[in-house]
Order: sequence, then structure tokens, then C-alpha cells
Amino acid sequence: MLVRPLAPQGLLLLAAPLTARSPSLALFLSHGRFVARTEGPGPQLHVQSRRRSRAGRWHRVSVRWEKTRIQLVTDGVWARSQEEPGQQHQGEEGPRPHTLFVGGLPASGFSPKLPVVINSSGFSGCVKRLRLDGQLLGAPTRMVGVTPCFSGPLEKGLFFAGSGGSITLDILGATLPDVGLELEVRPQTATGLIFHLGRAQAPPYLQLQVLEKQVLLRADDGAGEFSTLVTHPKALCDGQWHRLAVTKVGRALRLEVDLQGNRTLGPTPGASADTLVPLHLGGLPESRATQAGLPTWTHPQPPVYLGCRRNLEGNRSPVALPRSARVQGAVGASGCPAPQHSCPRTLARTSGIRAGGSSGPPGGPPIRQGPAPQPQAPHRTCRQHRPQPFSQRRFVCIYLGSRLYRL
Repeated sequence: MLVRPLAPQGLLLLAAPLTARSPSLALFLSHGRFVARTEGPGPQLHVQSRRRSRAGRWHRVSVRWEKTRIQLVTDGVWARSQEEPGQQHQGEEGPRPHTLFVGGLPASGFSPKLPVVINSSGFSGCVKRLRLDGQLLGAPTRMVGVTPCFSGPLEKGLFFAGSGGSITLDILGATLPDVGLELEVRPQTATGLIFHLGRAQAPPYLQLQVLEKQVLLRADDGAGEFSTLVTHPKALCDGQWHRLAVTKVGRALRLEVDLQGNRTLGPTPGASADTLVPLHLGGLPESRATQAGLPTWTHPQPPVYLGCRRNLEGNRSPVALPRSARVQGAVGASGCPAPQHSCPRTLARTSGIRAGGSSGPPGGPPIRQGPAPQPQAPHRTCRQHRPQPFSQRRFVCIYLGSRLYRL
């Protein structure tokens, strides 16, 4: 494999057995050196690279795991583990791993005896051309916190990659019918779901999405959906950061996009207490019914978000990404790549929207009753993205025959 580390420590690879009665092999970085080590039954083998890795540089790394020794090759320099007394190397192959984790471990599951700093940090950097027994590994079955590798500097923020993805926060403390949310976005496509506050299928909910030059805010407290929108002078995927602010007080709905704003009043709902609801960022998580191929939506599901976002606030308080956040798809917290300056022309899953209520400055337009907007023909096409399963820690998972590996 080729490895470009950005930090001097982190778990790079773990070859896990099917049962605890078999040994495992871990490859990790410790103080800049590549270290390979076995755990579990059998001889305890250990080897480290003779030279330290260099942050930001590519290194060619290979590991050969045999029954009584490990061979580690880093940029053509060999290192071998010492055989235990009384053992003689016979060239026998090591155990066949059942699961291969690359880049980190899931929050729950296999937990090898690794140094605490290694077991908790995961790998920060890039990996490519990963081979198993000389064969390139195919597309992963599962990705967790893995995004494309970028060569330029990164900005602070969350990056939602091209394969789609979502983050679900259950401890935000946001309630309906009253809530205020604000964030900055820099989308790379002209359409995408910014957030969905509430359950995916039933009211109450509050949903914000970008549709070409329009930013649409929908809400439903149980008495029917209502909405408002702001039309921006140009599509938001222009390489610039844009401020989005949403305020909902009772049946009053307000949306601000940079220096423009709009508001509306919804139908009067029945008496209801404040309800704590989850916040979905970037897309809606796949339900079991969706994964089984069963229909779950009565209207088209919003397209997933591609791009960067930062500075999320809930009720005027900063919102940090907790370890308990549930993530699906390719979402990276390491930073955002350099911006694109034009929207790619790709296939749209949702058409443009037109609704009552004109756009204007935050203090301008009057409050007015607004039904859910009706679709109109899209102005152009945008990219289609489907989310893939993902959790907060970074790894990828692929199934090959009887072996499962994670990248």
C-alpha cells in the first residue's frame, strides 16, 4: 500500500480473526515509525520500521505475516521480527484474517490490545493501492468517516463528500415548535439538504434545503406543511461561504440567507408540548425499510448535500460534534478542501421550487400565510448522490468472498 500520514501516530490497519481463538495483526504509527504487532494466541511478534515516516510524504509499506515472524518493508528497507527462543522459521503462512480494518476501528466491536493513544486516535492521512495477497482490493462495503484525499490545505469545517452522507445529533437540545438554527455552508452542487430537524417521516419537523438559486424552508407541526423561501442572486455553489439562519416560534417561520430574508405563518396546530427531536445534517439516514428496498417516502426524498459547512449554532449556542453522533456515508471532520468556483452540471433529483412571498432584506417582507410551494421546471441539472452507511470513527469496510475488510 501507499501511505501519506499527516500525524505521527494512529492505527493504520488491523487484520482481525473470525474468533478470539485466533491471533490478529495490527499495523500502526507510533512516534513516526511504522509498527507491526500480533495479539492473541500464538507467538507475540513485534517489528518496527528503521526510519521514521515524514508527514505529508508518500511511503510504500508492505507487511508479510508468517506463522513465526513478521516482515515489514518501508520504502524498500526491510525489518523482521525476532523469533522466539526454540522456534525455527519454516516459511509457513500466517492465519488468514476475516476482517481487515484500515484507518481506525468502529465505536463498538473488535478491540485489540493496542496503546491507548493508537486505539483511540485512528489514522490521519491518505491510503491508496491497498493490496491483499497481491490483489488490489475493490470498492468498500462500508465507509466510516472516510473522504477523498486532497493535496491542498484544509479549512476548518465538516466536509460531506461526493458519495453523500449524513450526521444525526440526538443531544442538540432543540425542540419544536420553537427553535433557532444558524450555520455557514459552502456547497459544491446546486441542490442538497442542509438539515432536517425531526423524524424523517412524521411531523413535527423543520427542513432546510438548497434548490439552485433558491433556499427552501419547510415545516409541519401536525396541521399541514407550510414553507417559505429566499431566492439568491446566484446559485450558492459559487465557492463562497453563505450564512443561513432559521427561526421558528410557534407557527411563525423565518429564513435568512446572507443579507436576504423571508417569513411566513403556518396553520394553527393543536396544543402540543415542546418535543426534543434529532437533527440530521446533510441527508436523511437510511432506515431498515430503505435498506431492504421497501418504499418509505410519500414524496421525493431531498438530495443529499455535497460540500462544506461550519459554525453550527442551536438557539444561539455553538454546537460541537459529539462522539455520540451517528454518521452515514462519507463525512469528514478533518477539514474542508479548497473551494470550487462553479457548480458542476449534474443530474437533479428535485426540481426548482416556486412559492408565495417575495425575497428581501430581513426586515422587509410582511408576514403572510404560505402553503407548501409547487415544483417548477429546473433551470439546469445537478449531481445525484446516494448516501452509504457510515459511523463517526473513520474506516471503510469491504466484503471479499469469505473475508470482510474495512478501509
